[in-house]
Amino acid sequence: MPGAVILTAIPVEYKAVRAHLKDLQEKVHPEGTIYEIGKFSLDGRSWQVALAEIGAGGVDAAVETKRAIDYFKPEVLLFVGVAGGIKDVKLGDVVAATKVYGYESGKVVEKAFLPRPNVGLVSYRLEQRAKAEARKDDWLKRIKAPVSQPSPQAVVGALLAGEKVVASTKSEVYQLFRDSYSDALAVEMEGHGVLKAVRANPEINALIVRGISDLIDKKSEADTAGSQEIAARHASAFAFQVLAKLELEKAEIDRKTVFLVSVFVTFIVMLIRYCGVLEFFELQAFDFLMRARSSEKQDAYVSIVGITGGEDISDKDLLTLIKEINEYEPSVIGLDIYRDKASGPQPDYKELLEYLKTQNNVVANCLVNPTRPKNTKGLSPPLPANQLKSRLGFSDAVIDTDQVIRRHLLFLPLQEESLCRTKFSFSFRLAFNYLKSLKPSINPKTLNEKSFKIKNTTFKALGNRPGVYQKPNKDFTSVGFQILLNYREPGQGEDPFPTYYVSDFININNEKTNLDSKKIKNRVVLIGYTSLKHDVNQDVYITPYSNHDNKKMPGVFIQAHMVSQILNAVDEEENRPLLSFFPAWIDAIWIWFWSVIGGIITWYYRFFLKQLLIVGIAVTVLSVFCYFILNQFAMWIPLIPTALALIVVVFFVQGIMPYIKIQIQSKR
Repeated sequence: MPGAVILTAIPVEYKAVRAHLKDLQEKVHPEGTIYEIGKFSLDGRSWQVALAEIGAGGVDAAVETKRAIDYFKPEVLLFVGVAGGIKDVKLGDVVAATKVYGYESGKVVEKAFLPRPNVGLVSYRLEQRAKAEARKDDWLKRIKAPVSQPSPQAVVGALLAGEKVVASTKSEVYQLFRDSYSDALAVEMEGHGVLKAVRANPEINALIVRGISDLIDKKSEADTAGSQEIAARHASAFAFQVLAKLELEKAEIDRKTVFLVSVFVTFIVMLIRYCGVLEFFELQAFDFLMRARSSEKQDAYVSIVGITGGEDISDKDLLTLIKEINEYEPSVIGLDIYRDKASGPQPDYKELLEYLKTQNNVVANCLVNPTRPKNTKGLSPPLPANQLKSRLGFSDAVIDTDQVIRRHLLFLPLQEESLCRTKFSFSFRLAFNYLKSLKPSINPKTLNEKSFKIKNTTFKALGNRPGVYQKPNKDFTSVGFQILLNYREPGQGEDPFPTYYVSDFININNEKTNLDSKKIKNRVVLIGYTSLKHDVNQDVYITPYSNHDNKKMPGVFIQAHMVSQILNAVDEEENRPLLSFFPAWIDAIWIWFWSVIGGIITWYYRFFLKQLLIVGIAVTVLSVFCYFILNQFAMWIPLIPTALALIVVVFFVQGIMPYIKIQIQSKR
């Protein structure tokens, strides 16, 4: 909605203007000026108008004009009021100014005053519109009272302004008017100060409209007879006629500008995003919304057995632990513990290895470590890969540049030089072996090198610069098969996975434990270190749920989230989707859509403070929508670049476009 400010000097003028407005609300400037903001509508189109009574005098008018411009940043500023006629006008006529002389500017010599005219010019566009409306009688229909006869006339010409109230044609001041300003039609007090204040803001269209309330002589008698009320009504009627016609001419231009600016801003934002400038901020927004998601029930597939001690669990205790867990008939046991060498006496280590050879439900891990220097060959599994076969997976993780784990590595090309010779991740092996143990068994179906399918769920690998990952080096296809990691949102006061400890299985005092056998049987059970102290357990990482060093997550829990993600995505009853991004072209359309909304806000609400309020509401709605889609459909929609485009369009159209237009016009 276009914005206008109308200033008046005295109450009778204020009331005449106010009669044309509806839906009025009071607005108080921080420095005390009180405005009323209302709507002026015509044929479905509206102006938003701020109205104020500022008192008489050019100095105060200049101050209040500058204040209103800075506060509202309107497109149009009108001063509407009454004036004393000098020539070619009668009571009730209306004068729209082409220029306003400051008649008190000059030099005083011994016996004379030598004028040095100081001229304020109205906007050319409004001057032309005023001339067009003065040639017609349409404005008379807007007068809020019966029109007296003969009908008032509207003329366009020069005005005089000064700090004196001139009430006699015999005064020296009046003689000055006739001698030095022979083209002036009327005299008033505020117009020159208003136009001087507007001069510093050439993007604003300004016009002075005055109704003739007296003809200098017998001013008091005319005022007593009600001439000011009549003149004010006529002036306000003409002013709103100009405003009505002006709005109809501006709308089409503004819509075209909004469209072009939204396309331009979208292109710039997408370019900045493509260069990776926004990646850090997008990842922070992603983490925030991940943490804000609704809590989920405890996982039904995975349980954890934690090792809390400050030292590595001995081979003897580990063997005992695995045997005790197997008594509860889990489907798969995952050892998230490196056992490339003995931890304790050598005979205990050999006994552990012999047991592992016979247990088809135990999956061991190793470390490929492809990101280390070439002379690092990783960590080997407890048994050779050809003996473990389908019971071995690598536990390597992919970590973002801010040290946060947000991605899930499923496969790697076989590393011939590595001690860890397997293509499958530890989490995938656990999930795969679990699905194979079901009756009937479930097997993945390879679609191509970038996707595979388990039942009705398709797993698609992250490609080059997916979603929020826009830095030039973010081609994830070069580092195995990766997907986003959809962490399970923990419930209030509840762990995402049933968690037990070594003491629940190896109880030297034969005390009762709180172990629930149902949460072990037919599940994937992970064994790993759960201490958060880095000097005790170096297998801890930052996740979207971390507060950096204050709340890291043990590796065994991250592996549990990875296994859970696969199994719950496959389970049709759980219906827990995998996280995904939009393609880049959909991101661009989405960002452009919201940049258009920013343009519409600027076009419809011309007052800057109201724009800020509506932009705040729009960004809030955008954030809530992004959260809803992530929470319900596991789809990440760009938030930061979209909000940036919306805000930039508003400030561009509001602040930069008027300056560009002025520069173009000045060159012409």
